[in-house]
Order: sequence, then C-alpha cells, then structure tokens
Amino acid sequence: MSVDISKEMVEVAKCRKELSEFKSEYNKKLNHIVSLEEEIAKYKEAEMKRETLISSCNDDGMLEKMIKNEVQSAAKDNVAVCDDKINLEINELKMQNEELRKINYKIVEISQQQEAIFKKHLEEVEKNHVKALQQHCCNVFKTLCAIAPQNTKLPSVPVICDMDHFYKWLRDVEDVMKKNENVKQISKNKGDDSENKINLKKVAELEANNRRYRSALTNLSSHIDAIEQEAMLKEEVYLSEISRLQHEINGQLKKQLENEHKRKLELVSQASKIYEVMNRQQKKHSNNEVVVVESQDEKWKCI
Repeated sequence: MSVDISKEMVEVAKCRKELSEFKSEYNKKLNHIVSLEEEIAKYKEAEMKRETLISSCNDDGMLEKMIKNEVQSAAKDNVAVCDDKINLEINELKMQNEELRKINYKIVEISQQQEAIFKKHLEEVEKNHVKALQQHCCNVFKTLCAIAPQNTKLPSVPVICDMDHFYKWLRDVEDVMKKNENVKQISKNKGDDSENKINLKKVAELEANNRRYRSALTNLSSHIDAIEQEAMLKEEVYLSEISRLQHEINGQLKKQLENEHKRKLELVSQASKIYEVMNRQQKKHSNNEVVVVESQDEKWKCI
C-alpha cells in the first residue's frame, strides 16, 4: 500500500508540475496578446495624430491636398496590414490558449482524481495505524501486567489511542511503578536498619577484599599484557624463522632436483653408451661365428 501511495504522490506532483508549466505558458501568451493590443493602440493613436496634423494644415494648395491624400492612403494601408497580421496572430494565440485551457482542465481533473485516491488511501492507512497502535497498547499492557509485581494496579488502556494518549498512559504507568518502588524501598529501609548496623563490619571486609581483588586484577592484567606482548614478539620471530627455513628448504629441494636431473641424464648417457658397446660386441661375435663356420665348411670339402 505504501508503494501505491508513493506512486500516486509522484503522479500528483507530476500533474501539479504540468499545471504550473501550463500557467506559466498561459501567462506568457496573455502578456503577448496584451503587448499586441498595445501595439495596435499605438498605431491607431499615430493615425489619429496624422489625421489631426493634416486637417490642421492649409487647404488652398493642390500640393498639400495630394500630400494629404498620399499620407492618408499610406497610413491606412500600413494600419490595415498591421491589423490583419495582428488579428491573425491573436486568433492563433486564442486557439492555442483554448487548447491549453482544455489541457489545463484535463490536468486539473486528473489531479483531483489522484488527490481523491490519495486521500482515500491515506484514510485507510490512518485507520490501520490506529488499529495497530491500539493492538500495540494492548500487547504492552499485557506484558507490563505479566512482569509487574503482585498487587500492582496499572492504569487502564486509553479508549482513544493515539500517540499522545499512548505516551501519557506510559508516563502514568511509570509514575505508578515509581510510587510502588518508593513504598517498597521505604519499608525495606525500615526493616533493614538493624541489619545494616550488623552488616557494617561485613561491608568493610567486603570492601577491603574488593580493593585487594582490584589490585590483584590490575597486576594480573599488566602481566597478561606483558605476556601477550612477548608472545607477539616471539610469534614474529618464529614466523620469520619459519619463512627462512622454508626458503632454505625450497632452495635445497630445487638444488637436489637439479642434481637428480643431471644424474638421470648421465645415467641415460651411460646406458646408451653401454648399449652401443654391447651391440658392437654382439655384432663382432656373430661375425666370428660366421668365419668359423666357413672355415669348417672348407675343411669338410677338402676331406
């Protein structure tokens, strides 16, 4: 519901902005129309002055009459052209003004609809808020009754439950609880006077023990801080030593791997050499056997 209200508020703000822009545009057009009407009045006033000036001159000369006729015709033509142009522009502005007025009515209508919807939602929210506040008051009242001491009469929940009445009710509850606490404290103080006199020695002993414990705790805290500091220093030394040993071990392992690789290459080389020697010996032995067989064959042939 809050999301809907926020959207409607945005719509209302948008409509109001459009209405303000329309009013500004309308005022500009109206000012322009007024300026055009003032311009027409100036032209008419100038024409009247010319006519007055011409009529006041001497009527005897033909030249003056011709000048008068020419001036009157030129002035009338200029005024007619200006009047047509201004009337055309005024009509266009009136049409635009009428369109803007229709848009304004639509904007006002939409704004009124949105405002009515917003008011309706606002009333629903206020009703829900009042119900929730009433329920909250009841829950608080039940909780306070559950935790309050026995024989404690709390003020009743207000019928009209708004924030002011709710806070006033809480203050009344606080006053009641304070009064009960003060009464209990007074009765307790009266009953405890004799016990307080008896327990003064124990209190002094407890305070002395408390001071000793505080002193021992302070010393222990300083020792713990020193131990922690020493442990941090040793930890740094150990970490440095571990890093150094790891670096050294890694170097040794790398060197050992390199040596093993070299040894492996040497063994492979030696094995290949031995294999070549064995191959040569085997070939030589096979050649000797062939020679012996051939010699024996020759002997048998001779026999």
